[in-house]
Amino acid sequence: MKVLVRRTLTGSEYWCTKEKRILFVPKGETPKFKVTDNPKSMVVSVEEQTDETEVQADETINLEEMNATELLAFAKNEGINVPGNMKKEETIRNHIAEQM
Repeated sequence: MKVLVRRTLTGSEYWCTKEKRILFVPKGETPKFKVTDNPKSMVVSVEEQTDETEVQADETINLEEMNATELLAFAKNEGINVPGNMKKEETIRNHIAEQM
């Protein structure tokens, strides 16, 4: 199975699970192998990650007391898109505050 890992300015990188290595395809070329889109073994939904941290609507929300996982769950419930490169609690907290 080959899965798209990332796209760069020079091309795309694919992870080969059989060979355990990255395959590089230059920009403008198509891969000469079958690419698996959204393989179930590699995709984890936000619901699976945040089952214990669901935020109740009737609670008073204090962003300062939430950890990163709770902040992501809150953002999802509020319809706020948090970019994947935001990992630190303070960065996520600031982004949510800006979007509200």
